[in-house]
Amino acid sequence: PAIREGIRRQNAEIEAIIRNPEVPTFANTVLAYEKSGEMLHRVSTVFGNLLSAETDDDLQELAKEIMPMMSEHENNISLNEELFARIKAVYKQQDKETLSPEQHKLLEDIYNGFVRNGANLLGEDKEKYRALCKELSLLTLQFSENNLKETNDYKLVITDKSQLAGAARERGRSRCRDSRGKRRRRLGIHPAGSQLWPFSDLRRQP
Repeated sequence: PAIREGIRRQNAEIEAIIRNPEVPTFANTVLAYEKSGEMLHRVSTVFGNLLSAETDDDLQELAKEIMPMMSEHENNISLNEELFARIKAVYKQQDKETLSPEQHKLLEDIYNGFVRNGANLLGEDKEKYRALCKELSLLTLQFSENNLKETNDYKLVITDKSQLAGAARERGRSRCRDSRGKRRRRLGIHPAGSQLWPFSDLRRQP
């Protein structure tokens, strides 16, 4: 439900940008777009962290439903011709606005992000792109599931007793680290894991 609500809110924010009767500017188009989708970004980050740190069968099944939905939502934005037209207009007239270096960088990143995500595609090519993105999201999840299973199946076998020297001391240290790690997770802070979470964030293209 939180993912769906986040999508609904961002769609409303995007619609407000498109329907703005004023001439496209950095403030009413680029900055407004950059600020859109905050709730969706927060929720998807939390879910991605849970899927990475504490995944189980229920979360994996949920991901199979959420990931194609997110992929479609992202495509609806990146392939939105009216939105891209406004961003492109600002991009072409950027020399007419007084923009800081940081604003110029943001404009470049957003414009190039749209181009890389298919904004200039036409007709059937857009539909092919949509289908490929949906398939890729599911394949990425399948890959991460297989990778996780291989990691969980890993076993360490020690045949030399000398390798156990200091094991008790390290065990105590690992308990302390694990305790701190659990506390961080309760606070919503997660270290980077091996789980792949392919939610491309159009507002934060590199």
